[in-house]
Amino acid sequence: STITPSLRVACRHAKWLSGLSTERGFASPSSPNPPHQTDVLIVGGGAVGCSIAHQLSRRAPNLSVGLVEARAGPNLTNDLAPTPNPRSYALSPSSLKLLRLGQNPEESTRLGYYNSMQVWEAGHPASLLFNDKDIQEGDTLGAVVEDEVIVRTLWARVQGNCKLFTDSSVSNVTLPRDVSSGLARVQLESSGKDASPKEIETKLLIGADGSNSIVRRLVGIPKTTLEYDQHALTFTVKLKGTHHKRAYQRFLSTGPIALLPTFLPDHSIVVWSTTPAMVQEWKKNPNLMSHINSLLQDGPERVESLMNTSSSSSSWAELPVPLQDLVYGVEKIVDLAHYGPAMLAQEQTGFLAPPLVDSIVSSQFTFPLSCAQVSAYTLPRLALAGDSAHSVHPMAGQGLNLGLQDAANLVDVLVKAHEAGMDLAMFLNEYETSRKLQVSLTLAGIHALQRVFGLQSMPFKHLKSFGMNLLQNVGPLRKQLAQAACNGVPTI
Repeated sequence: STITPSLRVACRHAKWLSGLSTERGFASPSSPNPPHQTDVLIVGGGAVGCSIAHQLSRRAPNLSVGLVEARAGPNLTNDLAPTPNPRSYALSPSSLKLLRLGQNPEESTRLGYYNSMQVWEAGHPASLLFNDKDIQEGDTLGAVVEDEVIVRTLWARVQGNCKLFTDSSVSNVTLPRDVSSGLARVQLESSGKDASPKEIETKLLIGADGSNSIVRRLVGIPKTTLEYDQHALTFTVKLKGTHHKRAYQRFLSTGPIALLPTFLPDHSIVVWSTTPAMVQEWKKNPNLMSHINSLLQDGPERVESLMNTSSSSSSWAELPVPLQDLVYGVEKIVDLAHYGPAMLAQEQTGFLAPPLVDSIVSSQFTFPLSCAQVSAYTLPRLALAGDSAHSVHPMAGQGLNLGLQDAANLVDVLVKAHEAGMDLAMFLNEYETSRKLQVSLTLAGIHALQRVFGLQSMPFKHLKSFGMNLLQNVGPLRKQLAQAACNGVPTI
């Protein structure tokens, strides 16, 4: 019999919908072990992956979602340690709202809210103070939250709402040439009780498995990385006083050091970004506590003169007296421009010396610092999110916040397609365009700040002092910066 073109197209479309295409290695109905089927398969059971799974279970509960985690998953019955874990994140108000943290006593008592942040740099007098009145939300600048608390909370919420593949790692990924050619196919190797390999076919594969993403590497998406030749050293400390719900950050010539508040008023987390040699010298050093105090206790300082006007300077003595008077007058004007606004701002805002560190009460962790971004966030039936797609310097505390923005944006486009009765991968281009633009702007801003604060020549010190004074004393500028730090860089 004759097969009409329209019937041929309908047959091909039905074959694609069934997910049984034999192209690119898809299993046929006669396979002895047919693949598992999911609408969405998320690889990575960390904060970003669990957030995507949780949002999908709330907003599109009839979608079948799988979650792959290389480990066994968190133990939800064990009590959390009484001491704050240094593996923590500074979450913005929008991230806290997205995660819906604080809904049960365990969550709410582990949130280290802060309503102000004090920033200053070694070698000049200016400082910045942001507070909760500088942002639209107006309640808090954010909260320092342990990674363990975030993951445990989200893991408990996704139980029963998605298929969990724990103790499992991805060994192979096959993507179709385009969305209309079939589904994505994933092979899993298990190290748990059920050690048999598994095959999963899915309409959308999401790689949220960290900066060394196996998903990204298997599909061949390149990543551009810029190394900073810095490492971070982080640990929890007990204070002699209280942190007053204030975060502190001081920029040094080798990198910033931060003292972040926790849910305990007399405990904070130190994050010190410096050279690998400095980390090697001070990690496990018995004098580390006193050294941290010395780095944090020095407040704003007098900036050196642009020109040496000391009477003992040979170059100064060679100048004619009228020119000496002119230079001296210019120096006084520069001093007034530096110290007048700086003293006014510090008097109005109340510059506080950070509390003294009494003892180090946790293990010390180190990790190299870099910024990176992939060349593509999506491929046919694939999306990358979180550290799988990008990483940033921790100086601005934007790492997980950017990842959670990825999660929210990706869920939005998936729900949009699902509610319209369209293929889940239909609007992935919107996710690609939106996230690449905003992350690129954020990376550029953080990278510029890292480079600017690394410039230590005298003219640049004066320029930075002027700039910080301008930001602190011009309210709209300061509020714009605070808003961008809390909710991301605006793209329009």
